[in-house]
Amino acid sequence: MGIDGFDFDSLTDEQFNKFIWSLDALKAKLNRVSVEELEREFEEKSLYLLDNEHYELSELEVGEFVDTLFERKAFGSGEDVVPFEEIQSREYRLWLSQKMRNKRTVSEGEASLQLSSPQIDYSGYRMWRYNPVIFYKDGGKARHRLMLLDDEETMKFLENREFAIMSPVTYVGRTNSYRNARYLYAFAIDLDGVSIHEVRALLRGMTTGVYPVANIIVNSGHGVHVYYLLESPVGMYETRLNALNKLKAGLTRIVWLVSKLDTPQVQSVVQGFRLPGTEALGLKKKQEEEQRKQQKPETPRRGMKM
Repeated sequence: MGIDGFDFDSLTDEQFNKFIWSLDALKAKLNRVSVEELEREFEEKSLYLLDNEHYELSELEVGEFVDTLFERKAFGSGEDVVPFEEIQSREYRLWLSQKMRNKRTVSEGEASLQLSSPQIDYSGYRMWRYNPVIFYKDGGKARHRLMLLDDEETMKFLENREFAIMSPVTYVGRTNSYRNARYLYAFAIDLDGVSIHEVRALLRGMTTGVYPVANIIVNSGHGVHVYYLLESPVGMYETRLNALNKLKAGLTRIVWLVSKLDTPQVQSVVQGFRLPGTEALGLKKKQEEEQRKQQKPETPRRGMKM
């Protein structure tokens, strides 16, 4: 699906999330194979990735995947920095204290008053922090969840979760809309039409310079997700979005040369993919339906680090 001429900023948050969901649903319809065949192919690719002749790969759990995707070295100190907002962080407490000072109340029984133009001094802030946003389905409803620093609660929430996707982007606010995107941390490419033979060719091509060497490869039922980490996160200013999308489009067309499919699936830099270890929406139910109607679900994702 091309993105040239498509105005993402014109979409509301609800329309944007429907767009993301429709891409995944469309791929499922276009790739109908049996559950047994899909699972067999998935396991073959996973075993090969873990024991291939070209690179020594290590398997990533979802927490390790998130850390690898978003951790960067702090300038000068060499310390690992995860750029997520903390619960009750220094910045938040500073903001809250000023906000509370800008409110005044009168005696009980009278209306609460708030200054019309509260003044908040942002000069004392060390840095701005933004968060990855997890998009998931809950009872048929689209929901969002922020990923916070050292967020064990969210890690537990994601265990065996059905349909949880996340883009390699941090956002301001709770919705993963284009206009809320702040920093890009990687180019993530959805490579379809890839069996074990194409995976072998992809890794071989990475050793010879045919394909750029990926940092993370996430196995999926009928393809792989290939992640190229950026050395430093890139601010997603409006003036840069067109260039970033063109860069990803060019990289996508190169990597897609290994695919059995003719047309590359070119997607926006904010496109999210299912997190490793999470399942397709309604996987068990679809497996039961396939026994009767031979419908095809997808397998869980499995991430590999280069």
